Amino acid sequence: MSHSPNTFCSFSCVLEIVQSPSSPCGNSLEIATCMDGTVYSDVPTLSNPDLIGIRVNYFNASKNDFPVGSLVFCQGTMTVLESVSNDPVLSVRATSLLRYYTLPPFFFQFSYSSTYSCPGDHTAVDYYEKCPPQNASVSFVGRVIATKTAGGCRFFSVQVTACKHRDSGESSYETFHLVCLMAPDIRWGRVKFPSMNSYVQAMGNASYYSSFLCFADPI
Repeated sequence: MSHSPNTFCSFSCVLEIVQSPSSPCGNSLEIATCMDGTVYSDVPTLSNPDLIGIRVNYFNASKNDFPVGSLVFCQGTMTVLESVSNDPVLSVRATSLLRYYTLPPFFFQFSYSSTYSCPGDHTAVDYYEKCPPQNASVSFVGRVIATKTAGGCRFFSVQVTACKHRDSGESSYETFHLVCLMAPDIRWGRVKFPSMNSYVQAMGNASYYSSFLCFADPI
């Protein structure tokens, strides 16, 4: 059992399959994916890579096909392996992984192939136009360990512990840090920092790395 069982980190996002899935054990898949969402280019403390790689672990009980280049809607638990010298490694233990396709409003007015199935044809020219990129949505509970103001924005760092995987009936947990940005706008301008060492629940979009207190020691 985790030493912080009251924290977690839920994740949902549309991801692109970038490598053929590997199957180290039965129906369990390890899939290399990437996320391509919008970014805040005017916040100096954020690093905005073109694509953020995410490792997905998924039990493929239905033996679905996940070809390279296809988009999937992923839901699960996110963990982060932090590194002082390299970018952090994001992993998701997926509970749901569905081939993704959105039909436009009043889609019956648009012509499309009679063989165009719900997951869509990932080799079609307009595939990515019908499946626009998204930022990941994360929801987590953690302990506030630091605060900072920089570039007109306010940040607070939260220590989170989440389940990484289960092996032979035993759960493995990862402890990491997430940074919450409160932009200087009408919505967040008057919101106070949470108290140090308090536990908070937060939900929002994520698509960047932050150099602020990712490796801070717990207070």
